[in-house]
Amino acid sequence: MASQRTKNIITKVFVVIFGVIFLGGSFYQIAGMFSVTPEQHIARAEAQIQKQDWTAALENLDAVKEKTPHDHRPYMLEGQIYRQQKKYQQALVAFEQATEKGINNVEGYEMIGLMHIQLDHNDQARQSFEEALKIQPFNPLVLTNLGILELQDKKYQPAESHFLDALKYRPNFPDAHRNLGILYQTTQQNLKAQQHFDMFLKLVPDAPERQAIETWLAENT
Repeated sequence: MASQRTKNIITKVFVVIFGVIFLGGSFYQIAGMFSVTPEQHIARAEAQIQKQDWTAALENLDAVKEKTPHDHRPYMLEGQIYRQQKKYQQALVAFEQATEKGINNVEGYEMIGLMHIQLDHNDQARQSFEEALKIQPFNPLVLTNLGILELQDKKYQPAESHFLDALKYRPNFPDAHRNLGILYQTTQQNLKAQQHFDMFLKLVPDAPERQAIETWLAENT
């Protein structure tokens, strides 16, 4: 009788043990099924940024930072969030972190430059654009941004050189044509201004500045 009771107890113990093991194993399987990868977090954050759900997006980006500490992408997206919120100093910090983690991160240096412009740090902006050009000397967007800085400082010759270089590598780049038009308009080279304004309007027919450009062309060419 005692022996039977002992067997029953042992059986119950094994049932409990195997039940725990089975449930434990199932838990880990379920946890594995529902674990979110860094790529999924990034995709979610991008979708949330589109919806301007900043809090949820930042939470997903923090999860990526925790799982893949050397990934520059969450910092780039974080910078974009702060940029859209016009929190330029915070955006600058995020983009700087992105360039520290991303090898040859041209976009990171470009964004750092743009944030410095927003903060009226033109010298630092110039340095950032020049760093980007060390990596990609033929990047038309960076060349154009650098040209705009020179144009603002009334350094017309280097500005013209940067805009022309941008068109050398991307002949139909609207921003370079528009800014060359502005440069030639400012320096009273009206025929050249007309050529580049005409090309800009051809490339961007619905440009917000179309009416202003057409008015100037009608009065000056």
